[in-house]
Amino acid sequence: MAALLGAVWESEDPLGVFMKCRENYFISKKNRATMEKLQYISQGKTRAEQEVNIRKALDHGINWVQIRWKNAPEKELISLCETSKSLCSEYQSVCIINDHAELAKILMLTVSI
Repeated sequence: MAALLGAVWESEDPLGVFMKCRENYFISKKNRATMEKLQYISQGKTRAEQEVNIRKALDHGINWVQIRWKNAPEKELISLCETSKSLCSEYQSVCIINDHAELAKILMLTVSI
């Protein structure tokens, strides 16, 4: 599992590497249960990039999404959080937000500090 995370972290296309590793790793039910515990930390420079990446992660089985968008314009971050909350609900996944306790409270999300 550490090698998988290292490969993903160091890649220029972390989501793409994760998807490829995930496909190769899903051999047994034990491995599937382990993968379901992984959390996707959102990436992207714009709201659109963030949302596309969150959708891809959910489409590929991620059950935990952490919204992390440093220095985002407040309105854009709120919009992304609302969209992500809806998507995660649709996929029966957990949605949390990084660092923004007040926003998490307003949107009824869990916060990671």
